[in-house]
Amino acid sequence: MVKSRIYLGTFLIIVIELFLAKYSSIGLLLIGLIIGLSSEKVLEGAYAAGASGFWGILICDILFIINIKFLGLSLQPILGGFNGFTVSGNKSYLPIFYALLSETISIAIAGAIGAIIRKVIG
Repeated sequence: MVKSRIYLGTFLIIVIELFLAKYSSIGLLLIGLIIGLSSEKVLEGAYAAGASGFWGILICDILFIINIKFLGLSLQPILGGFNGFTVSGNKSYLPIFYALLSETISIAIAGAIGAIIRKVIG
């Protein structure tokens, strides 16, 4: 059951990051809450949300790096603006990895909060 939540969360995160980059922060938190609400235990909600967040953001960041490295384009409507990050003038990929880590932690916390809400409500 946890795997299906991870796959669903990963898919939703990829959709948010690729097509709605402006709203990625609030979208990630909402996805974390949704995954947490579908969990019965707090640690399970945090794990499922964190894992889906990690894999979804990692896939999007890899696509972004490949796009910039090999195509040299930013493809603004699709792959533009990952976390407000632009590669122009940046010689390191450390900001991408920092964003991966910080967003994974924030979505895991949102998943735990969603699971706590589910426990309190019903």
